[in-house]
Amino acid sequence: MGKLQEVEGIIKGMLMTLDIRIGTDIVVIKSSLLLLNLVRCY
Repeated sequence: MGKLQEVEGIIKGMLMTLDIRIGTDIVVIKSSLLLLNLVRCY
C-alpha cells in the first residue's frame, strides 16, 4: 500500500508542476500579445 501512495504522490506533484508551468506560459503569452498590441498602436 505504501508504494502505491508514493506513486500517487509523485504523479500528483508532476501534475501540479505541469499546471503551474502551463499557467505561467499562458500568462507570458498573454502579456507578450498585450505588448505587441501596444507597440502597434504607437
